[in-house]
Amino acid sequence: KTLSKQVFPFSAEHLYGEMKEDKFNEYDWTPRDFMVLFGKFVRYFDEDYCIKKVDLSESKVVIDDLRYKNEYAFLANKDAVTIRIYRYKSHNPYKECNDSSETELDNEKFDHEILEQRNSNKKELHKSVDRIMGNI
Repeated sequence: KTLSKQVFPFSAEHLYGEMKEDKFNEYDWTPRDFMVLFGKFVRYFDEDYCIKKVDLSESKVVIDDLRYKNEYAFLANKDAVTIRIYRYKSHNPYKECNDSSETELDNEKFDHEILEQRNSNKKELHKSVDRIMGNI
């Protein structure tokens, strides 16, 4: 997302908020479309680029956007604790997206899961993550 912002003048709302799915300015694509394609471009040259940028020097680090098997394997080799977060289908604006960035980890085994009922809004999600993190 940081690289995306350097290429186009995306706001925080474009990258992290509700505007991620809106057409960007005069273009016929959304910030999400750009990030998916830009991510593929970067991964074409170095599939580990994003995961190598993660600072694991702290004792507890939350990575909120794990997408690919190589990233999962990298963290597993570092003895990371993984959490799968399930969204309500009605809250998922990407439900029509069959891109590998949205589906590649669907069959992986995670150490913990946060089900839809514990993820109805950001406050509930953060409480669920805090509970798990407190037990690690």
